[in-house]
Amino acid sequence: MSKAAIVYWSSTGNTEAMAEAVLEGARTAGVDAALITAGDFDATQMDDYDAVAFGCPAMGAEVLEEDEFEPMFTGCEGKLAGKHIGLFGSYGWGDGLNVFASNNILFDGVFCRNSDDCTTVYGTRMGFTGGCKNITMQNSTLWADVAHPIFIGIHGNVENPEILENLNYINIDILDHKEKQLDYQGCLAINTGDNNLIRNVRFENIRIEDFRQGQLVNLRIFFNEKYCKAPGRGIENILFKDISYTGKDAEVSMIIGYDKERKVKNIRFENLTINGEVIYDDMPEKPKWYKTGDMARIFVGEHTEEVTFSK
Repeated sequence: MSKAAIVYWSSTGNTEAMAEAVLEGARTAGVDAALITAGDFDATQMDDYDAVAFGCPAMGAEVLEEDEFEPMFTGCEGKLAGKHIGLFGSYGWGDGLNVFASNNILFDGVFCRNSDDCTTVYGTRMGFTGGCKNITMQNSTLWADVAHPIFIGIHGNVENPEILENLNYINIDILDHKEKQLDYQGCLAINTGDNNLIRNVRFENIRIEDFRQGQLVNLRIFFNEKYCKAPGRGIENILFKDISYTGKDAEVSMIIGYDKERKVKNIRFENLTINGEVIYDDMPEKPKWYKTGDMARIFVGEHTEEVTFSK
């Protein structure tokens, strides 16, 4: 029988209730599980368990509780490799897996349900400085109750522009996406700001279920004054391969550049399937005067180049 520890910190009791639910689920699945408070757990106990679930409210600007939980978790970081790890918490809203100014990151076999973005890649942010490269998420499942399942690009360093590149999302299931605000829609979203350049991104073998509200794809170079100090520099060399969507609630997707110097270019859709129909440039069902994107409800707007659809 596998062993698991559910380690948590709770102030009001919400995260404790979640921890108890995780404990019940683990035991129902036949796992020998223990419920442990953060103050009673440390790195020396990591070897006693096959899996550890950590629970803590992400307070304020997504900051962990600083007196007990964060020191405990920092001490355990060197023992995480090779173990099944779960993360949970309760605090209004919060992102899942954020990558800031980092290189050579792999997420494998992750399940994320969040009341904000499930996973992000940004440049300079919250004291971390620099661009990002070689980031991969694979074999994972995402569920966004608010905002994006996958979101790339909005934050960076205006004075010293950065590049986010070689990003890969492979074999992903997206179960839900619900966002009313048009500025923050998109299951697969790249919105570049702060003079960021985003290039060489691969979305492959992604299955998207009928989400509640939002867009399938959103690629934009934009200037969101709430979060950015400048528009992004560009989006280029983006591959969408073997992407399927089954549903009826998707709103019109958007691919839009900013100006003649800040373009979205070389965007390739290969075997994009909408409700069982493959969307490609020479599909016989497409009227000659249509753009191919019209067949998938994807608006290809101004300051874009080389947006192609193939089987």
